This record gives sequence, structure tokens and C-alpha cells, in this order.
Amino acid sequence: MRPVIEEVAMLNELSMVEQRYLAVREAPDSGATIVQVAAH
Repeated sequence: MRPVIEEVAMLNELSMVEQRYLAVREAPDSGATIVQVAAH
């Protein structure tokens, strides 16, 4: 069984990855390039 702190850290990482994924998916719709999205 994992310690709670480890699980919270994993959820936080997943949240950041999901946010990046969504930003990259929305980039073409907004006219921004992937490079521009990645810079923010």
C-alpha cells in the first residue's frame, strides 16, 4: 500500500499532464501553435 503523500503527488502530476494535454488539443482551434502553448 502506498503512503497517502505519494498518492497525492501522483494525482497532482496527472492533473498537470491532463492540463497540458488539453491545452495542446485546443491549440489548433485557437490559432496558436503547439510551441506557443508549450511556452506558457
